[in-house]
Amino acid sequence: MLILLLNIAIFWSFALDDAWISFRYAQNWNNGLGLVYNPGERVEGYTNFLWTVIIGLLMRIGMDPLIAAKFSGILLSLLVLLITHRLYVRVSPGQSAFAVLPVLLLSTNVCFAAYAVAGMETPLFALLVVLGVYLFVRENESTAPIPFPLSGSIFALASLARPEGVLFFGMTVLYATVDAVITGKDNGCNTYFFSSSSTYSSTVRISPGGTPTMGTCCPTHSMPRWEQGWPNIKEG
Repeated sequence: MLILLLNIAIFWSFALDDAWISFRYAQNWNNGLGLVYNPGERVEGYTNFLWTVIIGLLMRIGMDPLIAAKFSGILLSLLVLLITHRLYVRVSPGQSAFAVLPVLLLSTNVCFAAYAVAGMETPLFALLVVLGVYLFVRENESTAPIPFPLSGSIFALASLARPEGVLFFGMTVLYATVDAVITGKDNGCNTYFFSSSSTYSSTVRISPGGTPTMGTCCPTHSMPRWEQGWPNIKEG
């Protein structure tokens, strides 16, 4: 962790301009104007609803948005290292001596350190994905059915942090289903699917253009993404 902090110190002044999109939405939300970029314009121009809300809450207690984002990113990145270590120990029993290797690789990764203080939602999304995988592995190894697998809720939160979170949701449900069919083991697959889908359904709503979609999808267009891209495919 010390290596990561030293690496982060090098990039402390680094910030991506996209972060100010979330800051603007959070500021207007705190001012009672709603989650809008410009007052009166209902355009969902962010792709990180959960991160925008977190920044907004920190702004409400008087924190500067950039400082709040940077310190939150550092804390979340440190938690990523911790969960990564725990995940390696669980999936590689008997090889705990090498558990420091993935942590070291992350700590010395320039992009990982830079994005910790970039003001973006990347550390939050990384933590939710790694934590979701860790919980899913632990739940899948359980010999007793899990009434409400927590990993499903974590992946649902990941999909609120970034649109790509839905991919991890889908892959874990698919894996749990196939594993139950092949092994015949009651690994809580049905309850996993239920808890994941029921929690995930709370992230789906009507987009500004009137189409049912993920809250973090189609942020600035009323036309669904597949309709936007299809003309380019035909022309290409």
